[in-house]
Amino acid sequence: MHASVNVFTLPPPSAPAGAPTPAPAFVVEASSHDGLRAAARAHLAASGRRVRALSFTPAGLVAYDEAGA
Repeated sequence: MHASVNVFTLPPPSAPAGAPTPAPAFVVEASSHDGLRAAARAHLAASGRRVRALSFTPAGLVAYDEAGA
């Protein structure tokens, strides 16, 4: 199975509160839902991103990461 991962970057903790900004989306493949989550986390970690939240939606996965992480 595969899933599209939409990514949003949260502002740094020291910045005033603001809306998350969209980051490039990507696609992951795995044999299970848990595998899709692990593949998405691994892809984001390999890109130097720190994942704050990762959830399934009807359209795939959505991830929130930290700016400057």
